[in-house]
Amino acid sequence: MRRVALILAAVLVLGGCGGADGGDSGASATTRGSTAGSTTAIPAAPAAAGSGSYCREWQVRSPTINRLAMKAAMGPQPADVKAALDGLDRERSALGAAAPDELKGDYQVLQTAWRHERDAAEQAGWSPHAFRQAAAADLGNNRYLAAVAHNLTYLRDHCGLDLTTSTTG
Repeated sequence: MRRVALILAAVLVLGGCGGADGGDSGASATTRGSTAGSTTAIPAAPAAAGSGSYCREWQVRSPTINRLAMKAAMGPQPADVKAALDGLDRERSALGAAAPDELKGDYQVLQTAWRHERDAAEQAGWSPHAFRQAAAADLGNNRYLAAVAHNLTYLRDHCGLDLTTSTTG
């Protein structure tokens, strides 16, 4: 069960699952092993010049993306899942548009995965279970995992946000 929680957290981490807002996602978003507790963005290095727009967009949008992703994953009603995925599409597209050039290729990979998850939910009648299954399947894609890792590194190095450190509480 802990592995499932880590998988879901990794899929959602770019949307801020338990991120900059300091919220408790109920899962640990770590890429260095499993730890119990909630994940909170831990300040790292100061934000680098020129990265501010993406960093600001990420911090502003991550609480909304987190809430929508959890709603899509949990449902329970098909209309709730569809509405959450519609909102996720808008928020993630805006975040991708703000991404610096070095992350544009990563966002293409991520958008493909997110489309796969949305399509799976839609084909199953807006099923949260189908959404979760598709999200878990995307974790078998090495390009997807590399895009997530690169984004996490960028957020740490350029935005001062370390989402790979878990706190207990």
